[in-house]
Amino acid sequence: SMYADAIFADQFTITGSIGVVWFKPVIERLYEKIGVTNEVFKEGEHSDGMSWSRHYTDEEMKMLGGYIDEMYGVFVDKVAEGRHLSPERVREIGGWRVYLGTQALDLKLVDRIGGLKDAIDYAAEKAGIAKDYRTLYFRAFPGRFGGLDVSTIPLDALGKLGGLIVDRHFGGSVEAILAN
Repeated sequence: SMYADAIFADQFTITGSIGVVWFKPVIERLYEKIGVTNEVFKEGEHSDGMSWSRHYTDEEMKMLGGYIDEMYGVFVDKVAEGRHLSPERVREIGGWRVYLGTQALDLKLVDRIGGLKDAIDYAAEKAGIAKDYRTLYFRAFPGRFGGLDVSTIPLDALGKLGGLIVDRHFGGSVEAILAN
């Protein structure tokens, strides 16, 4: 979204943190508990560094830290470019910090305060269909969450906006913007 024409956030939306996260599960103790042995055949000292069967060595942690720092730099540069901020400013407001939507607006991490309907209205305006669209609701997973619930708008209308589909919430509902 950093390159979007406009990013919307509710005033209470938690926005941030700007960062790179890395994790690797290690199941070494699980193997021990269930009596499974793990034999490694490798060529190269670090070729099994990503294996779940062991922890990183100190040297691998140092190598990984350098990689993460590099990825963070790339990410900061992209955020700075997309949000029209300096990389220094992005680093200043990033770093595991989170903000409410109104704070994010002040920091230029979002462009407008508003909800999904506001974002849909904005997109319709940008697409030149501000007065000529309806929103269609249907079940995303009809086999699992019940029957397909479609309004009277024909499904082929989805193609008019390329089938722009957005998850609405965890209940399986989906919204689509349809041009008439």
